[in-house]
Amino acid sequence: IITQAFFISFSAIPVFLLARKYKLKPLLSYTLLIGYLSFSGIQHAFWFDVHSAVFGTAFIMWFIYALDGKLTKWAIVFLLLALTSKENIALMAFLTSFVFLLRTREKYYLYFTLASVVYLLFIFGIYFPYFVKGGYHYQDERGLFADTSPTYLFDTQEKRTVIFYSL
Repeated sequence: IITQAFFISFSAIPVFLLARKYKLKPLLSYTLLIGYLSFSGIQHAFWFDVHSAVFGTAFIMWFIYALDGKLTKWAIVFLLLALTSKENIALMAFLTSFVFLLRTREKYYLYFTLASVVYLLFIFGIYFPYFVKGGYHYQDERGLFADTSPTYLFDTQEKRTVIFYSL
């Protein structure tokens, strides 16, 4: 739990550094920092057990910072650390690098986008179906995307709790 607390604090540093880089007023920079650390999802993860998503979040935040500064070696390091911390963090890495790609149209971000997509497809298309007994934890026997109706997001108490704490 102490390591998790360190990683939560560690993940707030790039939020503050990006706010300062874009010359936000000091009060707003500190407000973003405190708001990030006070977010109910972060607090819930911190107070109730150790979660791999906390570690993935820290690495994704540093990945964003490295992408923004075009620190290629660090972006690769934090992308790899994020991908190995939690299987579905690849979707966040993909979306993050895709936003940078759309914003700048630079080939630099295309490589990170493609690497995230390849990893995501490998994990959910090959690794879980063929190498993990029982498949993906949240996947039922009909497949990962079998039921995409909006009510499917709220059909269990666990899903409703996740949605509630994500707001």
